[in-house]
Amino acid sequence: WFEMGEGLPDRLLIAVHHLAVDGVSWRILLEDLQTVYRQAVENHPIRLPLKTTSFQRWAERLQRYGETEVIHDPASAVWLTAHKEGSVVLPVDDPDGSDEEAASETLVVSLDERDTNALLHHVPAAYGTQINDVLLTALVQTFGRWTGLNRVTIDLEGHGREDVFPELDVSRTVGWFTSVFPVTLDVTRSKSSREALMTVKEHLRRIPSHGIGYGIVRYLTKEGLGAVTTHRAERVPVGFNYLGQFDRVATNDSAFVLSEESVGQEHDPRNPMEYELDINASVVNGRLHVSWTYSRERFRLGTITSLAEAYLKDVQALITHCLSTDAGGYTPSDFPNVELEQDALDAILEQMN
Repeated sequence: WFEMGEGLPDRLLIAVHHLAVDGVSWRILLEDLQTVYRQAVENHPIRLPLKTTSFQRWAERLQRYGETEVIHDPASAVWLTAHKEGSVVLPVDDPDGSDEEAASETLVVSLDERDTNALLHHVPAAYGTQINDVLLTALVQTFGRWTGLNRVTIDLEGHGREDVFPELDVSRTVGWFTSVFPVTLDVTRSKSSREALMTVKEHLRRIPSHGIGYGIVRYLTKEGLGAVTTHRAERVPVGFNYLGQFDRVATNDSAFVLSEESVGQEHDPRNPMEYELDINASVVNGRLHVSWTYSRERFRLGTITSLAEAYLKDVQALITHCLSTDAGGYTPSDFPNVELEQDALDAILEQMN
């Protein structure tokens, strides 16, 4: 607890190792902290919501699933060939530069409140999308102009708390559930923002159980380990994670608000960086913030600045399109009980119109 001086709000620093918590866990802990704080201030009994399934039980259930069930699930076969497409090589400014954490820098760019509000609340109606669909479509478009290829392979990070075991509830369980899985997004055949957005949306919808199966196949099955590891030999250059809306934790009437000060160094300086570019997005104080972490010895600041600003423009262009009068459409995943290709669906919708 830091007392900052007269007239200044104090600071509370909370540090927990990533092995113990993930992004969702932070929300649980901070919401509970606020609840307890208010109850204590108002001299009320301390009452918190009930706990959910323990992390230990979740881990044991994953282990059993990997040993006896997942390898027989046809949906899991996708992870055995997940990297056959090959990753796009990024145009690094200095290929001989160090990629240790000591050389890491982070650049943050932000949308304004109006565009962020539209992205969260109005854009999804046009094509039945989620925020990740828009953010990743913009990313592949930005990278397409940078690399000359309208395709990019990324490691996509998810919350990992998938509903694969009906008997378990981990909605209020603290732990590191995060899943990471490879995704190759290709909009080469897309001739417009509409087609690109629909293509990315469909690709993401086809990922079984939001990607949790990749880690299970890779680490918890003997059959899958060799095949997946072979494809992982080539480094995935880009990591992407949308962390969600932190405004839900620190609202205007909260006892606490998120501080803008740095929390300090998060990694050992001697560690190798996981990705050439590690991109994290989150909504804080009503604005979408996108951080680009890179090695300053491999990329010039100007390169990353241009890339990050171009990305924001691509996000804004997609927002503008989705809010236009000619936007809108359905994709096959909107009709899960029928097997349809996009062309067939378009023909049916045209006849109906």
